[in-house]
Amino acid sequence: MVKNLNLRIKRILPFIIKNDSEDVIGGISGKIFGNWMDVDYLVVHESLRRNGLGRDLLKKAEELAIRSNCKNIFLYTFDFQGKDFYPKFGFKEVYVKRQYPLTGTEHFFVKKLSNEIDKEAGEILEETE
Repeated sequence: MVKNLNLRIKRILPFIIKNDSEDVIGGISGKIFGNWMDVDYLVVHESLRRNGLGRDLLKKAEELAIRSNCKNIFLYTFDFQGKDFYPKFGFKEVYVKRQYPLTGTEHFFVKKLSNEIDKEAGEILEETE
């Protein structure tokens, strides 16, 4: 028998970064479902990469995931995009889809979150394996 878990998909409104002219220069979007945050898109204007904007967007999403009691964040990217970017922030590659769609690869990443808070420092503790 399947229990009604009463789970709802919670769409996270995109976190958007704009420049002084109000042009969108970056953003992140996704959804929360149960214990998981799924990141659909992380985009930073090509001319502004390597300035910490992607890191800041990931941090905002992670903070929301922790406040929402998520235990994991999931995302995927292609070989020509951010496959080397995400491991710098604690994401572990869990699967590679090869020859996708024809000759490339698609990389799937998960970051396990710790929702325990150090009472003294007020910081999130790193999960140990």
